[in-house]
Amino acid sequence: MLHLSLAGLATAMLLYSVQSLALAVGGAAILGTAPMHTMALAYFSAMAIGMVSRVSLGHAGRPLSADSLTWVCFWGMLATAAVRVAAEIEAIPAGLRLQLLPVAAALWLGFFGAWAWRYVPMYLRPRIDGGPG
Repeated sequence: MLHLSLAGLATAMLLYSVQSLALAVGGAAILGTAPMHTMALAYFSAMAIGMVSRVSLGHAGRPLSADSLTWVCFWGMLATAAVRVAAEIEAIPAGLRLQLLPVAAALWLGFFGAWAWRYVPMYLRPRIDGGPG
């Protein structure tokens, strides 16, 4: 998850570079807010799911292995980033782009909600291995 999230960061930096070059050459922001959403969703949100999952499992006395739901939430966050970035692409008809915005928001809430459903109870219960903390 760490490496895939860092790939999201690299993608965001690439999009920022393309945007900066386009602004320097032609004066047009061709990507809109796509670079920022790539960083926020494909890097920060996906990284949060990956890293907080690992820390939560460790502090709950559980094995440091992501289950299927955690992976679905992680990959879902990357897919959410793709949907949100697509909403910024000028080649996609404006009506469709507007429809993608609530879809991206619902996906983000759904994946983070499912992740929280799995991990929040770990904070409210004693460690399963009987250790302190």
